[in-house]
Amino acid sequence: VPNANVRKSNWLTFRPMKRDFKLIYRILCHVERHTNGPIQVPDIDGYEPEVVHYHVGLCAEAGYLAAGDVGIYQGRRMFNGIERLTWDGHEALDRLRRDNGDTA
Repeated sequence: VPNANVRKSNWLTFRPMKRDFKLIYRILCHVERHTNGPIQVPDIDGYEPEVVHYHVGLCAEAGYLAAGDVGIYQGRRMFNGIERLTWDGHEALDRLRRDNGDTA
């Protein structure tokens, strides 16, 4: 029986997670570096794929990424690709860089 107190997202249906701004930063940096064609959701050391996909979804929901179609894998909704950073995504990445003292 699902826990009625757990709020479910309309685009992702697995265990609840907290936002990880370090991971969001790494995702946005990855997308910024890869500008040729559709970008695969990255494998990021130290993070399970479903956690990365969840955060890609958060980035898309926040308007930071133009994300590709969503697919179903083992009953879970997963992003198949990322198109690009949006204007808001560039702004968010700039803010995260300033907050982290990163001048890249």
